[in-house]
Amino acid sequence: MAVQNGQENVIEYLINHGADVEKATADGHTPLHLAASLGRLKATKFVLCHGANVGREDKDGFFKELSQGAKVNKGDKYRMTALHLAAQNGHLNVTTYLLIQGAEVNKGDNVGATALHRNAQNGRLDITEYLISQGAKVNEGDINDLKDIHLAIQLAIQHGHTSIIEKLVSEGADLNIQSTDGQTSLHKAIKLCNKSEEIIQGTDTLKDISDEYYKGELSPEKALVFYLLENGAKLDVKDKAGNLPIQYAKDEEIKQMILSR
Repeated sequence: MAVQNGQENVIEYLINHGADVEKATADGHTPLHLAASLGRLKATKFVLCHGANVGREDKDGFFKELSQGAKVNKGDKYRMTALHLAAQNGHLNVTTYLLIQGAEVNKGDNVGATALHRNAQNGRLDITEYLISQGAKVNEGDINDLKDIHLAIQLAIQHGHTSIIEKLVSEGADLNIQSTDGQTSLHKAIKLCNKSEEIIQGTDTLKDISDEYYKGELSPEKALVFYLLENGAKLDVKDKAGNLPIQYAKDEEIKQMILSR
């Protein structure tokens, strides 16, 4: 509980009074596993400084751990490394520390997803920016080329993380890469416009598009389609069903947006 709450003073007291830093739960999680997975960087370092076995695994093989000599690139049974988990859970400080300790920024898990893919689902722009600054490849697919699931730009679109979409585009993300079903980012974005709930995060960029071209009345989902078109999304790419992006448009405003190009 002290590790979970990041209470370093309590952790120190317990260790000084004989607490076993290697004691594991029924799932095999030690205090070190818990500290790292929850982003408790100070607690992680403190436990390591007091004799935690950096090679210790839990039952799934998580976290081969975080300090000199540690196997930071070792994965669990799904080949997810500590970096995947830190990025997926939105822990910038742990992500930074892992990369300093030698974590491989483009290492894939068992489906080839990298830390960038995992964070594209999470939506933390600061982590996306840091991963890219450390060499993360924005157009990386997975080992089986299943880009339908594991292309960062499409993951960001599907989860509505516009700030990450804009960052990936600015870093050269290819909007016209096709997934296993033949669909591009434009196909995916247009299909979002057919849903009743709003998914896309509003940003200044999308608001400016709405204000300048549609008198402020364009939804973020529709503004994203406009944004993708402005940034090179192609209209003539057919998916494996033989459909162009426009054929997924049910909204007349989207159809006119495309036909006016």
